[in-house]
Amino acid sequence: MKQNIFYLGFCPSVDLMDDLYRLDSRPSVQTVKYAKKIISILERGGTVVNISTAPIQDYPKCKKLFIFTDGDYVEKKIFIPFINVLGLKQCFRFLFSLYYLILNANRGQRSIIVLHGVHLPFVLSAIISKIIGYKVVLYATDPAGVVLVNDGFVIKFLKMVDKNVINALLKFVDGAVVPSMTFIKNYKFRENIPFQIVPGIMEKTPLIGGLTPPNLSLKPSVSVCYSGSLYRNNGIENLIRSARHLPKNVNIHIVGEGEDSGYLEKVSQGLGNVFFHGFKSGSEYLELVANMDILVNVRSPTQDFTYYSFPSKLFEYLSLNKFVITTRLHSIPAEISGCFDYFDSTDPKHIANKIQSIIHRNKYKKVESNYSLAYEHYSADGVSRKINTLVSSI
Repeated sequence: MKQNIFYLGFCPSVDLMDDLYRLDSRPSVQTVKYAKKIISILERGGTVVNISTAPIQDYPKCKKLFIFTDGDYVEKKIFIPFINVLGLKQCFRFLFSLYYLILNANRGQRSIIVLHGVHLPFVLSAIISKIIGYKVVLYATDPAGVVLVNDGFVIKFLKMVDKNVINALLKFVDGAVVPSMTFIKNYKFRENIPFQIVPGIMEKTPLIGGLTPPNLSLKPSVSVCYSGSLYRNNGIENLIRSARHLPKNVNIHIVGEGEDSGYLEKVSQGLGNVFFHGFKSGSEYLELVANMDILVNVRSPTQDFTYYSFPSKLFEYLSLNKFVITTRLHSIPAEISGCFDYFDSTDPKHIANKIQSIIHRNKYKKVESNYSLAYEHYSADGVSRKINTLVSSI
């Protein structure tokens, strides 16, 4: 039987987000990409109403103060407006999400809120909506209250409060989709809550670009690429410093923006084999990254949040049929651990040595089989079956 499903999260229009990405020092590209995948999967099992807001940083980190309209007026899509100031933003999101959930309640019919992420205003409005008959499924992608390097004392304190309140509220959700078992173990869900582990959702087919040539050592130049937000505690500084230990024909490409972009560009001064491309999106991003040879993730596995979240870019990298090197993150599922090569350290010299070992090794993985294996486990069809099983149990 088809379900009435209310997606509550972060999937506004492409046009709105493209405008906001250019104004935000740390654009939430992966959040919106993943939201689209979640909605697509939910539509396989029911009629979906998309209740969304724009995931952006507080003003002035995002240089937009009033976000009142989306402009993408389509059926079963509702935009939550807000003033982009700490405190006001949260109030707007709580009140409007609760209002829309009450307004669209199908009394007497089974309705499910799929809560994308652990954003306190949405968690609170979803839990309150249980009073009028909703069931609530949390679709978690990252832990609550992740502290960033540039957060001041007040922000750190508020994030700690936020995390503790969310933890107390999670015992009221009816089911959970989580990126790792650590989420279930360390958060205060009710005992025996039904859950599914889904670290990400794979694209149906490779995006663009051909297969990586098997013998990179024969190429006149080799391109190594990181894409994502740029800040100091995600390993990018060490990746840049590794360029000093690489041959001049091995180039490091950085695709993305962030509050530490200027600092990281200064770190790269004097290195002729490091290139910054800035923020890219859509076809421009895909064409750039598809022409790289090795794709890397250098996030340190010692950070607390890496126990909880799986970088969605790893699935994106695999779908491009490239060699992928990542740190040994705790959230990488065992069934796809063989799809990646690994940095055992984020020391710049080790990063450089590992990159060179991939270029010069004699026995090569068939990179196309890595994509196939991961897709077998985490395709849209596979994830849809997991979610349907979960929903039917609540």
